Order: sequence, then structure tokens, then C-alpha cells
Amino acid sequence: MGRDRHRQTVAQGSPAWTDYYLLKAVDLARAPDGSIVTATQDAIYIDILIRTILISLSVTVLCVLIGYPLAYMMASTDARTARWLMIFVLLPFWTSLLVRTTAWLVLLQSNGVVNSILTSLGLVAAPLELAHNRIGVLIAMTHILLPFVVLPVHAVMKGIPPAYWRAASSLGATPVKAFLRVYLPLTLPGVGAGALLVFILALGYYITPALVGGPKDQMLSYFIAYFVNQSSNWGMAAALAVVLLMIVIGFYAALVIAYGRKNAGGTGMISKTLGRRTPASRWLLRVYSVAVLFFLMAPIVAIVPLSFNSEPFFTYPMPGLSLRWYQEVFASADWQLAARNSIVVAIFATILATVLGTLAAIGLNRPDCPWKMALSAIIISPIVIPVVVAAVGIFYFYADVGLLNTLTGLVLSHTALGAPFVMITVAATLAGFDHRLMRAAASLGASPITAFRKVMLPIIAPGVIAGAIFAFVTSFDDVVVALFITGAEQKTLPRQMWSGLREQISPAITAVATLLIIMAAALMLTANALQARQERAVAPKE
Repeated sequence: MGRDRHRQTVAQGSPAWTDYYLLKAVDLARAPDGSIVTATQDAIYIDILIRTILISLSVTVLCVLIGYPLAYMMASTDARTARWLMIFVLLPFWTSLLVRTTAWLVLLQSNGVVNSILTSLGLVAAPLELAHNRIGVLIAMTHILLPFVVLPVHAVMKGIPPAYWRAASSLGATPVKAFLRVYLPLTLPGVGAGALLVFILALGYYITPALVGGPKDQMLSYFIAYFVNQSSNWGMAAALAVVLLMIVIGFYAALVIAYGRKNAGGTGMISKTLGRRTPASRWLLRVYSVAVLFFLMAPIVAIVPLSFNSEPFFTYPMPGLSLRWYQEVFASADWQLAARNSIVVAIFATILATVLGTLAAIGLNRPDCPWKMALSAIIISPIVIPVVVAAVGIFYFYADVGLLNTLTGLVLSHTALGAPFVMITVAATLAGFDHRLMRAAASLGASPITAFRKVMLPIIAPGVIAGAIFAFVTSFDDVVVALFITGAEQKTLPRQMWSGLREQISPAITAVATLLIIMAAALMLTANALQARQERAVAPKE
């Protein structure tokens, strides 16, 4: 493809390619080898790398600062309140990434919900520029990645014995000094794990910056996708993907070295009176937690009513109620094809991922399993590697074996993405399994398959089902891999939503988003019920 054709293609594409970076990328697309040297030595791509790292670091810092107090509130309150707080944290976490990004686009655009409310209340004279710039990217990415900090930090806080705090107080430490010298250092492993997750995931973000960001907010993944899907410069795409992967591995190794030997220490639950908080500090923490939960739930709360709007506008108050957008979705051949493909792919990918992930967990749980740590790292690598890097690798492999633009290829890809979640979930369940039961079954003449089917499987079934739910959600939510390896006949619901958002923001998308939110809520409640059942099953009998 020649340079003129490149310019014409890009000019008709995304508005994110309307600045100098577009012309420079088109010039570099002519490079015959697309080597890593070309990608790293050019000043423009150095700028893109720095921009990617700065945005990722900014989101990581925001997530840690916002999420730490909420995790503390969850760990220091009573069990019933903690469960409700966890539900409000997990519901956005389970909701499709594309749905949440769509919701923020609706909220932040010039005629969106936030500006409509602000102007109607007279707080601002003109709409604020909240979308298609760095502010929108940081808000949307922080919202999406915040649970990845809250969950690990909360898990570490739950394991810190309250005796540590009481011992510091008995030695004359003030609550502030006890927190800084005792409690905070003990929670750093959880903070480090959460920050690492957020930073790695943010480095590979493509969808959110592409939809909510402006021309100078696009990250490295955007350019990787462009070189694969539009300019067909596979060498440059591979070079940028390798650079991104090297950055991820470098930061991961640094964090492992820094925190690998640290642990929270102790077991047991934190008392709800931890730290002897004053009434004012308790109320301040509660108000803060409510504000953070509102931030997490706002996109979901805002987008659902708009799916019933009688007019094609994303503003409040709505002029009337109607089911026209649901009727449009169910009557559309494109949406029907996308829904059918998503369901078929998710079902088959879930079955394969559940079988493979369960077998991997059982094998790694054996005491005589060789190279257990290395094998575990390989299996969970799809979670650590940025999804755009994985998508590029899958694209190159499928191009050689003829699996591009096939549902079979998409099923296999989603199987690889979902199997690690199954393995992690089943492995956690197997941690409380008594292997003497298997030996007892064998001593009674049961074959290994019979012992597994009648003894082990019923006990670990909740973990297997929970892992299958995670695999199903992972497949149903994927849009990046689908964009790289599928064509028009294999489009899925997320890809159909992506196409609609790139071309025009139709209210029909809000109807689909609402249906996906309902599905996510149902799956989350099912997974929580299964987890509670498993905890009751492994709890010691008194």
C-alpha cells in the first residue's frame, strides 16, 4: 500500500489520527523491516512510549490513592457491611469493559450527562471539555482499574492481626504513628501487587483511550493495532509489541525483586475498632467510601435509564420513555449475528477452558509435580501480558495456520485467555482438599477416574463452576482479540458495539449495555453464592 493510500485510509478513519503522529506513522509504515531500532530510536515513538508510561503511572497512582481508604473501610467494618461494599466494588468489575467505557463517553461528552446536570444547575456557563482529552482517559481508566487495587489490598489487610496495632498503642505510639510505622508497611505487599496489576493492564490499554481520549492521548497499543489492521505493516506492529512486552517484563521483574520476600505476616481478621478511630474520622471514612462507590456505580446507574429514552439523546431529564432501542436491537440482523457468535464462542471457549484449567490445577496441586512454579507462570502468562501483545501474537500465528476470520480461531484464543482464571480458582479450592480421600477411594477399588468423578469433583465443583463463570465473562467481554483476528461474519457483541461507537453513538448501544449489565450482575451473584458455599464446605466443624 503506497503512502498516498495510507493518508487517504487514515483520513477517513479515527479522529485520533488527525495530528502529526499520523503523518509520521504513515512515513514509518514504509520501513521495509519494521525493526525494533526503528521503533525506539525515532523521537515520535519515544514520545509515544513516554506518554504510555506516564498515563499508566498516573492511573496507577490515582487507583492506589483512591482505593486504599476504601479497602481499609472494607477490612475494618463488620462482616455484613463488608459484603455489601464488596458487591458494589465487584459489580462494575464484572461489567463489560466496553460497556463501562461507553458509559463514561455518555457521561463526559459535551452534551453528556455530567455537563447537562452542571449546566441545568447553573454551576457552569458552558459545557466542560471532559471527553476526548487526557482528563477523560484518566477518569475512565481509573474507574475500570480501581478494583484491581482494592481487592488485593483488602485481602492483605484482612490478614493483619489486630494485636499488632494494640502492641504499638501499648508502647505509646499515636494512631498516626502506628499506622505509618506498623500498619502501612504490612500492607505494602498488597499495594505493590495491586499497583503492578493496574500498571501492567494500563500499559496495554487500547479501547478506552481510543474512545474517550483525544489525538494526543493514544497509547502504544493504538499504534500497534493500526499497523496490523490498517497499514498491514506487521514488522512495525511486532516491533512495538515487543517493546511494550519488554516494558511490562521489566517493571514486573523490578516489583518481584522489591516485594518478593515481603509478606503481610499473621492471620486473623482486623477488629472493626482497629486504630480507635474517633467519631469524626469514622464518619469521614464512611463519606469517602460512599463517594468512591458512587464513582464506581455512576456509569452503570447513568446508562441503564438512557436505554429507555424515547429520543436519541444522551441527556437528562429524558423527554419520555420508550422500548424502541430494545426493539431495534432484537430486530437487527447485525445484532442478532453478533449475539449468536458471542454466545456460541463463549460456550465452547468456557467448556475447553474449564477442562484444561481444572486439569492444570489438579496436576499442579500434586506434591510430586516438577517445575511447579515455572509451569504456573506459563499458564497464567495470558493474564500478565498486555492483551494487545497477545492479540498480535495470535494474529501472526493464525495467519500462518489459516485460522484468521474463523470462529474456531476465536474459540481457541478465548480458551487461552480464560483457562488461567479457571486454574487459579480451582487451585484455590484444592488448597483445602484432603487428598487422603482419594487414597481411601483407591483402597476401596475405585479407579483414578472414578475417584475423581465421585470424590474430588463434587467437593471442588463450586470452584470449577466459579472458574467457568470467569472464563465465560472473559470470552464474552473480549473485544481486542476479536478486532485482530475476526472478520465481518465472526463479529461478536463487543465488536459490534465497538463498530457502532466508532461510527456513531446510537442509543441502541445503551440497550445492549443494559442487557450486558444484567447478565454480569446475575453471573456475579452466582459466583458469590458458589464461593460462600465453598467456604462453608471447607470451614472446620465445631
